[in-house]
Amino acid sequence: MQIFIGDIWDFDGPILNWIVIPTNTQIKNDGDAIMGRGLALEANTKYSILATNYGYFLSHSVNKTVPYFCSITNLILFPIKIHWHDDSDMDLIITNCKMMADRILELHLSGKESHVYLPALGCGNGKLSWNDVAAAIRPILSDRFTVVLE
Repeated sequence: MQIFIGDIWDFDGPILNWIVIPTNTQIKNDGDAIMGRGLALEANTKYSILATNYGYFLSHSVNKTVPYFCSITNLILFPIKIHWHDDSDMDLIITNCKMMADRILELHLSGKESHVYLPALGCGNGKLSWNDVAAAIRPILSDRFTVVLE
């Protein structure tokens, strides 16, 4: 895992880059995912179809808490909590980092050299300590993952 200071959106665009968007798993009455704060709100503003696309995934998924690789936008919608008003869940972050790392390894082995840029998961609106999160995810994430700190 690498660390970079800057703006995560600077890495948006190249086809083999993925950007992680921390989310919850709640759906509004209209079927769209709730993406109303932080990086999720920025992503939803940038990609107007995102909340609808993710809402569809959440409403049809057996397991709503897994990372969703949205290939239309090259975003990984990454649940860090169940409900939008909850604090982030460290166990969920660790589990999803393992799933994400496995998926990126699969892409790598299939010849698609991908790199993932992620924020300090759970440390903004989720109220976790970056030192605690970093210690938990560092052993899981290879150098194909860069945490972008602002």
